[in-house]
Amino acid sequence: MRRREININEVVVFGGRYTAEKILSGPQNAAQNLFSNYCKEHKGIFIQYFFDGREHSLWQKLFGYKINQTENGIILTLGIFRIIPCLRNFKPAVIHLTTFERYGILFFLYKVFFKVKIIYNSHGIILFENNYLKLAKGFTAFKDRVCENIYLKYSDVVIFPSEQAIEIVKRYYKIGADKIKVIPGGVESVFFNSGKKKGTNSILKAVMMYKNSLNRSGFELILNILSGKVENIEIYLITSEEIKLQKSIIEQINIISPMETIELAEFYKDKDIFLSLNEYDTFSISTAEAMAGGLIPVVTEETGISSMLTEDVNGYVFSYSKPDKLTEILTKLIKSDSNKLSKLSRNAILAAQNLNWQNIYSLYKNLY
Repeated sequence: MRRREININEVVVFGGRYTAEKILSGPQNAAQNLFSNYCKEHKGIFIQYFFDGREHSLWQKLFGYKINQTENGIILTLGIFRIIPCLRNFKPAVIHLTTFERYGILFFLYKVFFKVKIIYNSHGIILFENNYLKLAKGFTAFKDRVCENIYLKYSDVVIFPSEQAIEIVKRYYKIGADKIKVIPGGVESVFFNSGKKKGTNSILKAVMMYKNSLNRSGFELILNILSGKVENIEIYLITSEEIKLQKSIIEQINIISPMETIELAEFYKDKDIFLSLNEYDTFSISTAEAMAGGLIPVVTEETGISSMLTEDVNGYVFSYSKPDKLTEILTKLIKSDSNKLSKLSRNAILAAQNLNWQNIYSLYKNLY
């Protein structure tokens, strides 16, 4: 399909990263679900860049034009010099930058010359992540900082997934309170389990995700607990990383490869708790999905979703700096009877129901 055959004057044009991969990051998952919900009512346009330089030529990255059709939406992958002409063609009233991407700077350049409002989703504080997690330096870190500063300063609306994220961003940037909105991540319907009950197995089954060493995921806390001979708990560690375990605890930890959405929802059906032990996590959509599946969340205060939890009602919260509390929580859950665990599970599901994508999209729709 050639460019001149697209004749759409949509209210909203989306930007970010749209991938055909089945296993997505939290921000990618949010971007694609948001676009999918928009496309149920509109003919949607999603503009992205030719990201991977190893797969694409310099010509494509500068002048490339690729179109893909989804249900009721169009995904345009464009070279740098194609983006602004396409925006001029579509004349959007709103541009929604759904993930942090440096090519998004062109949306703000377009805003200088044409009347448009920009909404930006800040899923994480890039400056903080580069300084303290990734230890990024040099020109790449500089470009990230410049882009993030412009996005936060010149967007008409900046969406954060939690109050914790806002507290962090205010340490680094001045941002007007009038443009800040809090909208948490959404959960796909496939995860919801309306009648989960604890089985007769006396072993508590706990799920944890470990992305990489940069995330400070708290996996070392679990290793210390198991080394302390906490019994009757089995850890299912979902990771693509190569993990080496001590012989003394190897029987208590099962290494599981990352799964697609449907497979993951099925995997959750006989599990009991979900551990989100990060030192930094602006929300944790993984925890929300697990709660929808009936898993009891055990999270750090530093995890954004912690504000949704009530102690001993629908989950448990502890400070990353006080790992002894985690031992107490796990010991308490191991000793709990099936009725107690079932009640916690049902309450977790109820809390997650507020995060179904129908509810979350309605908050975005009001902004448009």
